[in-house]
Amino acid sequence: MKHAAQEFLSFQEPLDILINNAGVLGQKGLTKDGYELAFGTNHLGHFLMTHLLQPVLSNTPHSRIINVASNAHRSGNFTSWNALRTKTSSFSAFSEYGFSKLANIWHIKELVTLPEYQNITAYSLHPGVIKTGIWRHMPQPFNLLTSIPVLKNPKEGSQTTLFCALTNEKFPNGQYFSDCKPAALSPLAQNPKLQKELWDYSMKAVSPFLI
Repeated sequence: MKHAAQEFLSFQEPLDILINNAGVLGQKGLTKDGYELAFGTNHLGHFLMTHLLQPVLSNTPHSRIINVASNAHRSGNFTSWNALRTKTSSFSAFSEYGFSKLANIWHIKELVTLPEYQNITAYSLHPGVIKTGIWRHMPQPFNLLTSIPVLKNPKEGSQTTLFCALTNEKFPNGQYFSDCKPAALSPLAQNPKLQKELWDYSMKAVSPFLI
């Protein structure tokens, strides 16, 4: 992650749009740095990349940061920050995935309050339930969800991301979207105290990569 960011910065090119979309679902364990796998992959990786690229984003007029979150954030629960240093415990790993998506939303909501990000537009979004390879690690019967005919295909699932990246409409900075329009958040996603604590926790977690 750090190498990728440094390589891009070495090009000395502007960065108009950063879309944080990599993720895991249904996998269990810890990252090599000792964080619950979904949290470390789906949030901390994005957090670090965004932080490293902030200078070029700030220097690019009308730049945007887009976090692909999910309505699965509603299944995310918070117990303690220490719990994020333990292995995935739920059977399907879906609740941990939900918390990582909650973290994606908190990340954007806190980011837009900070001085160094004030000239950057940042949104988070729910892309829909999409039939992609991300489901391949889900145990039965959860992996059977991919057979539901109403699931979006990848092209359909990209539409809200593209909307957030390209729209000229004016929305509050930090807005959450679904189906190409503003959407409601869970009460937990609107907790400013935990939002700020996540930022501080994440900065400490990625600090070894900032040296």
